[in-house]
Amino acid sequence: MKESTPIKLTPTEFSLLKYLMLNRNQVLTHSKILKEVWGVGYQHKMQYLRTYINSLHKKNRT
Repeated sequence: MKESTPIKLTPTEFSLLKYLMLNRNQVLTHSKILKEVWGVGYQHKMQYLRTYINSLHKKNRT
């Protein structure tokens, strides 16, 4: 990927990436990330996090 090439993100992908970047020097638990990005009711929805992290990885490779 070229640095000048924009990557199209969904609103959730953007929120996740933004949260990770703003907290890059901290150890974050899965439940903390899920709570902050998706909300309190999603703290145990591990598959959401896996799916969106995978999506970000794929978009970064192209």
